[in-house]
Amino acid sequence: MARREFFIATFLLNFIIINGSDPTAGNILKADEMLLDNQVLNSTNGIFQLGFFNIKNSKNRYLGIWYTNPYKTMVWIANSDHPIIGGTGMLYLSPDGTLSIQNNTGQNIWSIGSQQSRGVPQACLLDSGLLVINDTKTGKILWQSLYQLSDTLLPHVPLGYTKFLDSMLEIQISSWNITGIDPSPGQYVRKLDPSRLYELVTFRGSDIIYRTGPWDGERWNGFPKMNQDMVKFVVTAGENGAYFWYEPQDPSILWRWVLKSNGTTYRYYLNGSDWVEYWKAPDESTPSYAVCGPYGINFDGDCKCCMDDPFHPKNGKDWKNRIFSEGCERNVPLNGTNHGFVTLRHVKLPDTINAVSDGEKSRSECERWCQKNLSCMAYAYIRWQGCLAWLGEIIDMEQFLDGGDTLYIRVASKRHNRKLVLIIVPLSIVVVLILVVILVRKKIWWLFRKYRPAAVEQETYATNGQEDIRFFEFFDFDTIKVATNNFSATNIIGEGQLGPVYKGVLQNGETIAVKKLSRSAPNGNKQLRNELQLLARLKHRNLVKLTGFCIQQQEIILCFELMQNSLDQLLFGTRHREEVLELNWEQRSRLIQGTASGLLYLHEENGDTIIHRDVKASNILLDQKMNPKIADLGISKLFQEDRSVFTVSTFGGTRGYIAPEQQHGMMSTKSDVYSFGMVILEIIRGKRNTSYPSGLVSLVLRYLNEGRILELKDTRLRGPWSDGELKRCIHIALLCLLEEPHMRPSMRQINLWLTCQSIELPPLPDQASSWGNIVMDPLTSVYSSALL
Repeated sequence: MARREFFIATFLLNFIIINGSDPTAGNILKADEMLLDNQVLNSTNGIFQLGFFNIKNSKNRYLGIWYTNPYKTMVWIANSDHPIIGGTGMLYLSPDGTLSIQNNTGQNIWSIGSQQSRGVPQACLLDSGLLVINDTKTGKILWQSLYQLSDTLLPHVPLGYTKFLDSMLEIQISSWNITGIDPSPGQYVRKLDPSRLYELVTFRGSDIIYRTGPWDGERWNGFPKMNQDMVKFVVTAGENGAYFWYEPQDPSILWRWVLKSNGTTYRYYLNGSDWVEYWKAPDESTPSYAVCGPYGINFDGDCKCCMDDPFHPKNGKDWKNRIFSEGCERNVPLNGTNHGFVTLRHVKLPDTINAVSDGEKSRSECERWCQKNLSCMAYAYIRWQGCLAWLGEIIDMEQFLDGGDTLYIRVASKRHNRKLVLIIVPLSIVVVLILVVILVRKKIWWLFRKYRPAAVEQETYATNGQEDIRFFEFFDFDTIKVATNNFSATNIIGEGQLGPVYKGVLQNGETIAVKKLSRSAPNGNKQLRNELQLLARLKHRNLVKLTGFCIQQQEIILCFELMQNSLDQLLFGTRHREEVLELNWEQRSRLIQGTASGLLYLHEENGDTIIHRDVKASNILLDQKMNPKIADLGISKLFQEDRSVFTVSTFGGTRGYIAPEQQHGMMSTKSDVYSFGMVILEIIRGKRNTSYPSGLVSLVLRYLNEGRILELKDTRLRGPWSDGELKRCIHIALLCLLEEPHMRPSMRQINLWLTCQSIELPPLPDQASSWGNIVMDPLTSVYSSALL
């Protein structure tokens, strides 16, 4: 790990601060001199002044440092908890280097200094805003206000710590008791915590209020959108300490950070005569520290377990009452040594209080080390610090739409646990007898004899890394034939590229949808096999549910829960039924949100990256309650590599929904985003994209340019709707349909925009070429993008 090495000494930064300064008369208080109550000390270039003052509506006098212009803005107070009560004060520097404040009766109110001067000491006010006492003979720094900061952090002034012998020097800022009224030390402290791995932490006493997440060389992990346009952040570290400071990109602009008495840190810069708030943390959207408990994670203000499958709420009753402090626990305890890791992306990494780091280990070495160390519960690999490993429970996580880092959490291996089940079950006589009775009643022995090749193939599926298939019902071919009335044409409820879909009724009365391969479908069996393998590992309310499968002479037949309709049929009708349902806006909005949720699960939340490749209206099915469920994963691709773009050798997709890059063999999750954007427009318009010679995007841009965007809505739309929501959905769709994939939002961003109306959307480009070769006649290529 490349880090800047530095001196290991108690007064480490003294040289950095005064090197190159040239104190002159006016900014120096010499030994045996006094600064009276009505006098001030000016910094070298007059940026700061030091003197006595009193706070509004108070007669107490304090010694402090303030910005000279535009008015006294306090940045440091010496005697914050020892004010001069009544009367005046004076500042005195003794020959031994002690700086003291005395009242008008000569009583010492406050004093500081090392009392180790061997020559002639002097106190100097620098343009950095620091007061420094140094020995003019030896050049040694005796004391500086850096060691006793108030509530303000100035540019180039560090927060940090240095280990020296058996002690620890910490530099931190402390809040006032009451901001603007009482400067005595308050409850809050903000510092670079030495017990953690390079995190800025705000404490109230011993309790953590907020932490930034670890430093990765460019930003704090907990600030995915951290902006350094106006301010540059620096962290430097070595074996015995670490420091953080900030530097204005424009040195002429004055800055200050203030830790206020409510525990919030504000960052201000001077604009003319006004201090402008640039940033604050924590803000209203920031979750409280560890609010979701161990292994819980906060997303968009709500708590959930960090992963749905390996974890569950420890106290379900409390979670229903929105009390999350007990967090989550594993579904399967970490017994034995056969463990694996689940992947959690875009996350503020857990509190590093129990973490260790090793910058020498590679990413793969980090994983192997954590795998072998049974006390390692999670690991991550980030820039600058390298390998981070958590030796105990993980806590205080937050998930973002983008940014953050990837965390790998230890869980018990599913394969290991199923093997245990297979060992234990045969040893249980009672369970074996029950299984035999069930098998006999269902005539499984007869099925096995008659369809032995199919049963063998099913077993082959299950032993070739597809154990999840074991948990779906394996239907014999005769059962499927009876259920579908021998695959009667009257039972066909739909037809896709691979062949017809039949309605089936099992002997127990359960209705299913049966997808059977057409003989004319090229590579159809391969696609059904792919769909079976994917659906065996997926479970989400907005994905169609697989109930079972059948294998007949190497042909795969899939059985699904029966859906009442498809979005395609609802919006556009069919060859046999042209009339369509009149969907209201609430229903259309729910269709958009549900589809977005299903795609987010495929892209990120299932543990891997699955790209659907054929998102369209006919592949969105609807249940009785009009809930959308994404179907047809035949050409979908699963990727376990940590990449954003993939190349494919086989073409996939449907005309009218295909993203531009897919036509050139490039594919990413943004390809699905493009198709989803087209689905949004079709839901709003009620017509297919291919119904228009130049496409729906061209129509939208024309309506937008003519100021009549609301006319885009389906003429059959009845009941109440929100113009604002309608425009917002069109805006999101246009962002999805941008030609360049990197300009499109992710599905996580889209989900947040759809569910949180208060979040401002990024502006649309003002060039029609941003959407590719759009036919704009009779418009020009520039249009009015003022949608919201």
